[in-house]
Amino acid sequence: MFKKIGSSMRLTLLLTVLWIMTAMTLSAQIGQRATYIAPNIGYDISSSRLFLGAQSFLDMSNSASTSFGIAPSLDLYAIGSDPFAVGLHAAAMFIFSRTEQTQPYASAGLGLLIGSGVTSGLLVNLTGGVRFMADSPIVPFAQVNMLIGSGSAFRLMGGVMFKI
Repeated sequence: MFKKIGSSMRLTLLLTVLWIMTAMTLSAQIGQRATYIAPNIGYDISSSRLFLGAQSFLDMSNSASTSFGIAPSLDLYAIGSDPFAVGLHAAAMFIFSRTEQTQPYASAGLGLLIGSGVTSGLLVNLTGGVRFMADSPIVPFAQVNMLIGSGSAFRLMGGVMFKI
């Protein structure tokens, strides 16, 4: 069991590093306003399991009042007797008010769940949340997420975004 956990953790770490490098490269090439990287923790209500993850937000908007961008994410689940499953998601995110301290947002996209103990399939990813802005490069957030498809889930999560 520990060998499975070790190899799953190494794969997840490698995917996370590649994902961060890709996000930073894209942000430099397309010149968007901001890029955020965010570790998070969540609770899947459907399966009663905790998960850890990481997500980012690549701001593509030129508007001063609202924001639109790309939000990829990576989740690491503990599933039954299989130590881990990995969720990969990509979504389009809309931030309703960039000028307020509390900034509500919504996103929609697609995801995939990968793991030997999991039915893997394409998922629709719907999210609503709020960012709590401050005069700091660290931005706390909380969100509710619904995955629809094979292996549907309702999840609560939160974390902190770091501006890079």
